[in-house]
Amino acid sequence: MTGETDAGEYHDLAGIRVTLDPTGNLVGPPTGETYHGLPVREPGPAQVPEVRTAYHPASMTAGRDSEQIIARALGEMDKPVLLEGEAGTGKNTAVLTLAGRTNRPVTRMNFGADTTIFDLVGEKDLVGGETVYVLGELAKAALFGWVFVGDEINMAEGDITSHLHAICEEVGRRRLTLRGTGRTLTDLPPGVEWDPEKHLGRYIHPAFRFVGTANPLSYAGTSEMNDAFRSRFVVLPIEYLPPEEEAELLVEETGVDPERASDLTTMAERLREAHRRDELETPISHRELLKVVELAGPEEQFMSIGEAARLVLVGHATLKLDKATIRDTITAEL
Repeated sequence: MTGETDAGEYHDLAGIRVTLDPTGNLVGPPTGETYHGLPVREPGPAQVPEVRTAYHPASMTAGRDSEQIIARALGEMDKPVLLEGEAGTGKNTAVLTLAGRTNRPVTRMNFGADTTIFDLVGEKDLVGGETVYVLGELAKAALFGWVFVGDEINMAEGDITSHLHAICEEVGRRRLTLRGTGRTLTDLPPGVEWDPEKHLGRYIHPAFRFVGTANPLSYAGTSEMNDAFRSRFVVLPIEYLPPEEEAELLVEETGVDPERASDLTTMAERLREAHRRDELETPISHRELLKVVELAGPEEQFMSIGEAARLVLVGHATLKLDKATIRDTITAEL
């Protein structure tokens, strides 16, 4: 990671000894330009993402698409965003694409029973025989102006939730306590312009953004999100692309024949319809379709799309009834 130090080399962060170089991890200054209302920054740390295939936004309402709405929520509204949808609908790709286009570093955490306060915020620790503060992922994002992505945020438990509630308050009321330091980061006072010499390490960087993602409650092990916490977010549903648009995406990603891509996404839509009717428990994500094409080969040089679909999609299911339904649908459609 950019800014990491060798043993014995530490940095001062407004009076706190840390293992990261603050200046090497700081988001770039604003350019004065925006992308769909989200301010663009100068190129900065290596954590600015590069995506192999950019997010393909879906139409939503009022002539706007999902990328435009996410950008407005994060930009002009400056609100935390919660993206809800099935696995493989592009929730993370949407965020990474926006961050890449606006030169914003990203850090991600997957929440679950084993996620600790140390992972999230950090704490003092002995490194190389010396006491230093090891920053957690949320602390890095808040201090240096990154985008924090909390995957499966509805699975957060225990003491972690209090830190998440506090950092997702309205701008001006946000706070993040760096445990064991006696310091709580807050937003800059109204009307004060960010100055890294004065403010870095003492305040939440104004470029900091928070995005959560969540799968539907129908997924095994998924927990319902607390209403008070959920109310802090702009909640946006992220759906699968229509079959014809998903086929275009498959062609862009793999070079597969457009007609075969269309056959595959039409078949996938049949299975997704069954999933929505609760007739099929196994979700069929875009990731699974990518695996099908990659196994077959874009010109079906290794095996046919139908044969690859049987191997990948039937193998993806765990229930016997789901396996039979998927096998029959592939036979009928491919």
